[in-house]
Amino acid sequence: MPRRDQFTGVPDELNGLVADFAPALLMLDRDLRLSGATPAAERLLRIGAQQMGRVIDDIELPRWVGELRTFAHGAMTASAISEREVRDDGGRWYSMLVRPYWSASNRVEGVVVVLRRSELRQRAAQQAERTRQQLTGVVQALSQPLLLLDADLRVRVANTAFCGAFRVTPAQIVESPFFDLDDGSWDVPGFRDQLEEIIDKPGWIANLEAEHDFKALGRRTIVINARRLDFGEGRPFILLGVDDVTVQRRIERYERVLAEVSELVTVTLDASALVEGVAQLMVPVLADWVIVDTRDDAGVWTRGCVLHRNEEMQDAARRIAARAFSNAANPVFGVLESGVPLVAERISSDVLATVVDVADRSALPELLTPRSIKIVPLASQHEILGAITLISVNVDTHLVPSMLPRAQELGRRVAFGLERIKIHRDMSVALDVARSANEAKSRFLANMSHELRTPLNAILGYEQLLQMELHGPLTAAQRKALERIESSQHHLTGLIDDILSFAKLEAGTTTFEPEMVTLDHVIAASLDMIATQLQRKHIDYEYQRCGAACTVYADPVRLQQVIVNLLSNATKFTHAGGRVVVQCEGHERSVDIRVIDTGIGIPGDKREAVFEPFVQLDNALNRRGSGTGLGLAISRDLVRAMGGELRLASREGEGSTFTLTMPRGAGSGRPAEGPTV
Repeated sequence: MPRRDQFTGVPDELNGLVADFAPALLMLDRDLRLSGATPAAERLLRIGAQQMGRVIDDIELPRWVGELRTFAHGAMTASAISEREVRDDGGRWYSMLVRPYWSASNRVEGVVVVLRRSELRQRAAQQAERTRQQLTGVVQALSQPLLLLDADLRVRVANTAFCGAFRVTPAQIVESPFFDLDDGSWDVPGFRDQLEEIIDKPGWIANLEAEHDFKALGRRTIVINARRLDFGEGRPFILLGVDDVTVQRRIERYERVLAEVSELVTVTLDASALVEGVAQLMVPVLADWVIVDTRDDAGVWTRGCVLHRNEEMQDAARRIAARAFSNAANPVFGVLESGVPLVAERISSDVLATVVDVADRSALPELLTPRSIKIVPLASQHEILGAITLISVNVDTHLVPSMLPRAQELGRRVAFGLERIKIHRDMSVALDVARSANEAKSRFLANMSHELRTPLNAILGYEQLLQMELHGPLTAAQRKALERIESSQHHLTGLIDDILSFAKLEAGTTTFEPEMVTLDHVIAASLDMIATQLQRKHIDYEYQRCGAACTVYADPVRLQQVIVNLLSNATKFTHAGGRVVVQCEGHERSVDIRVIDTGIGIPGDKREAVFEPFVQLDNALNRRGSGTGLGLAISRDLVRAMGGELRLASREGEGSTFTLTMPRGAGSGRPAEGPTV
């Protein structure tokens, strides 16, 4: 057996030189006893002459060598070369090669173990370390709160942004288990399992959002992102990013409440319901309890609503708020007077005394002890209508400066709702007064029409008796006078009928009995009724027939009343020798009836006015006829009540066209869908 520093096949004079320059090499015999070692191996593995001849298991080798006996025995048994990489305690990598050697009879006599520096692996390790150091520098430079965790979930790096956001120092957390930080506050449900999962295999955590109580910060909303990083050593790291989105989420809650308040103020017409509804939207999203102060009907400030998030504390909150409102030093009165909001993130004992007026504040339950208050005015464009006091007893409902404009906007929207309710109430009162006056007017007109009709009927009766010469013969002059009396009586009766019809329409007592009406019949009957007037003025008239199949769904009596009125107006305002044309045009769902004349026409600024009650055109028009100015107003109201419309087109000096549109009759006897009125 060669000495531990000699190698067979090498001349003696070179043996020492070879031994000095030989790599770290061990010789193990078939029983895995140490039979030789180079000086390099002795230095690297810290062995000496006393270990020669001992079984490798009995030799204390560095731990980083691993199970050398198992490795060598496997190579010897398989009669094959085996190789693996190991790293010493100084981080240097070695290639460990185990090769069997044979006797002349081809029998495995043992193994040679060679340890060579692994330069590629060493360079890779150095590169990984440089990369890790660069990453550490980048992590420190970023403004997002970041942690670098090792495979054991211990903090290796904590950047300045993280330490500032979560009120810690690097010395307090570096090398500490992550889930022990802040007395275990980071142990968010499900988070640990996800981190351990990406330690086992590559992966990431994306936008894990959680709301949690932190010892140093209180209740916060955080968003967590994590990604596994591999540096080629087999032990991964985790880059952990944490964003505190508490303020952002609170602002989003304000925006949602603002949208809900906007919807509420547009549909609520009761002030108490509006105030209570707003309070319910705000608690507990924006505050732990809310007080709304408004004016009563007498103009006195009053506590309109008090709402606490805890139903068991509701009665106590009302009592405390009522007592505090009697304190003239209560800051709400300053807001009501000035319209300037008040925000107190930390309440002094003096302010607390005015907000919660109790004899022993130390005995006040925690859920009723304000930590911060904000008072915003209910400010309309013209006045202060009240104030909302938002009281926070938890840190998660504290108002931060960026939310103050939104709180003020909330106050403005509530003020808009209160102002809208007041306007609606005033309008309702005014409408009731107007409705009562209108009903009284309609009753007066109806009664007056009835009272006038009675003597007019008596006049007509006596006139007819005189016409019959029951009291003696009449002269031609007397008979002419009686005809004038009868004509005047008919004219006055017509005026009274118009007034009575208008009164019924306004009172809503006009009755309609719609049915399928053939237009030809109604128009022909209407023309017969005014034929005498047309002939007397030598007016040429023409009816362009619709056809028997053209029907509408309407009350035939009311429809004829409208057509007669239109024909009568056309006759009245058309010069002698003029022309009146009646046309009928059917459409898919409606029928147009046009009354066209060549009369004096209507000025453009009067075309809508002619449909208003008691309106008569002046100058030339009022010299061509007399009346109440109700005919067209009654006609349009009747047409609209039957689902139709009445329109006018006219040129002054050339004539007018009145178009009556009615829903067309359907085969079932029901009306087709008529035009929108």
